[in-house]
Amino acid sequence: MNVKAVILAGGQGTRFWPYSSSERPKQFLSVLEEKTMLQATYQRLLQLLPPEDIYVVTLQTYVPLVSSQLPQLPDYQIIVEPAARDTAAAIGLAAIRLLDQSQDPVLITLPADQYIGDNEAYISALKSAADFAAQERRVVVTLGIRPDRADTGLGYIKAGPVPPDTEPGGFIPAAGFTEKPPLSVAKQIYADGMHYWNSGTYIWKAATILGLMAEHMPRLHKTLHQIRNLPPAEQTPASLTVSKLYEQLEKQSIDYGVIEKCSSLFMLPVHFKWDDLGSWGALERISPSDSSGNVIHGKHGGSETDNCTIFNDTDTLIATVGIKDLVIVKTDEATLICHKSKLQNIRHHLENVRKALQDGPL
Repeated sequence: MNVKAVILAGGQGTRFWPYSSSERPKQFLSVLEEKTMLQATYQRLLQLLPPEDIYVVTLQTYVPLVSSQLPQLPDYQIIVEPAARDTAAAIGLAAIRLLDQSQDPVLITLPADQYIGDNEAYISALKSAADFAAQERRVVVTLGIRPDRADTGLGYIKAGPVPPDTEPGGFIPAAGFTEKPPLSVAKQIYADGMHYWNSGTYIWKAATILGLMAEHMPRLHKTLHQIRNLPPAEQTPASLTVSKLYEQLEKQSIDYGVIEKCSSLFMLPVHFKWDDLGSWGALERISPSDSSGNVIHGKHGGSETDNCTIFNDTDTLIATVGIKDLVIVKTDEATLICHKSKLQNIRHHLENVRKALQDGPL
């Protein structure tokens, strides 16, 4: 079977600030283990595919980071975006590149920043999903995670009616898609028992990707068609023609642009522990805590400190007294102190901080 994996590694990871920065985004950092998120994702995929079938999509500025962290990855397996235009454009660019190199491969498109609690179960699910996508026409498959909380930072898939001949644990048609709902809606979704978290991993043929983009994102599809039809010498990321075409695209995620509009989405329910490493809140869900409910990484000494996440990337001590429900992150460049209830909005708050710094001292 003709299967390729495409790791999306072009995001800036602002919700992991200040540990993550635009110069070194979170996918290139180690948070939970010695390996970086990108390295862990690549190593996991090697259990399913040979090295020559694993690709990385990233921005030109991050190519040196990809090459240094994955030195075994040839340059031609790094698909370079001329500009950051979110996941729809990144996946579309990978689709045209790999469709031209191989006869309509099944693509596993996945983020670099996921926590997977059971690698064996994960790889087994990907293999089943790839088999299904290879046999069916114009289908999209995703892995559905049974939610254990109402979360406003994730997408949800509503399970549709299960066909009579579906085997237990088999593929379920999706009846609806809700991306990052407000808390009131997230609570309703969590309570109804009919929704799954969307893992953000999609398994589909390259031609299916482009066909759905033609239907739901015609402007993006037109631009990709123009890039694909350029002479080979002009298709490089350094090409002014490609850069100009690409930079005119609107920023749009694949979830909003295609998935939530797609009528041929199937979900494979999986039961391993999973988390989207999208913000500092993920650390307390994955890492062990002390007797006071604190998750501590690095040097820290505290008294009357409860239910806090403290991440210290420096050689100096963080001392805390009489605090609770805070996230504290310290690097050599900056320190973040944030109430846990505000983590999902950290990107907006950071924009306000940057504006204040530009206008003068805080």
